[in-house]
Amino acid sequence: MSVLGIRSAPTSAELIGMLDRSEALDRRFLARHDAFFDNPIPFLFEQLDEVFDDPRFVITWRPEDDWLRSMRWLFGPGLDRLDQPTRQLGDRVHQAVYGITAFDADVLTDVHRAHYAKLRDWSAEREDTLWLDVSQGLDWQPLCEFIGCDQPAERFPRENSASGG
Repeated sequence: MSVLGIRSAPTSAELIGMLDRSEALDRRFLARHDAFFDNPIPFLFEQLDEVFDDPRFVITWRPEDDWLRSMRWLFGPGLDRLDQPTRQLGDRVHQAVYGITAFDADVLTDVHRAHYAKLRDWSAEREDTLWLDVSQGLDWQPLCEFIGCDQPAERFPRENSASGG
């Protein structure tokens, strides 16, 4: 998002308490940024929809098997590479979002299916939602068209890959 000149939150972990509504919505945090992503954002779409006047939602999706492979890496080498405080934050986010801190294919499959079924129902009639299939690769064109900005000359960035790229 920074490549597009959009103020994006570097992490959305500060919003974890909103998942169970144990914490009130931090409007000051939200006001400092124009874009939010990563957990717990995907699970807060309904609350965020109520807060913003003209929200736009970009939903990234990938086939369940691909996502599970990614999650197996994330719950293992992906977290193991982190320093202890960041690892603890990752475990806290995973506990809040998935109810687990270790890879469990059955639990994650259930969460994936339920989450995307809910998103499909919620977004069916909306024009403020863009679905991107990560397994097809990502590029600037659909995103820039959706948010109404020019496409940058540089390649679309890719991070957090199991291959490291």
